[in-house]
Amino acid sequence: MARKQGDMHQTALRLPRELHRKLGKIGGERGMGEEIRRRLEASFEREADAAHDPKLTELQALITDMAGLIQLDSDGPWHSDPFAFEAFRAAILHLLDVAKPEGEVKAPTGAGRALGLNDPVALGRAYAHMELRRAGQPTGGGNG
Repeated sequence: MARKQGDMHQTALRLPRELHRKLGKIGGERGMGEEIRRRLEASFEREADAAHDPKLTELQALITDMAGLIQLDSDGPWHSDPFAFEAFRAAILHLLDVAKPEGEVKAPTGAGRALGLNDPVALGRAYAHMELRRAGQPTGGGNG
């Protein structure tokens, strides 16, 4: 039975014991209800993103699958084992090669381009650098 509180509705939900424990632990001070809301909202956002660009969603799933499969044949995950990293990198590059659209690479001519770079490699690296900084991650690497 749902109760309305302002713009919110309270509802009861049956959960398996282990899932209840995990949600409570992850929710911490925010609480289990907030954690459930956060995860539900994120799932709807992922669905909207998937509807907007299904090819990207498919590529993300393939990359996630590759990480798990490569770890089975390595001494650790891609981010801690150099062998697994190189295998993972090769897998991602192959996935991108398979998905590459046909045609000549030409710089876009439309107005409103944020960075205005005409070299696709420079554009990709510039955005990667910006996203790594935004995420608080190192921006170097030196391996290309």
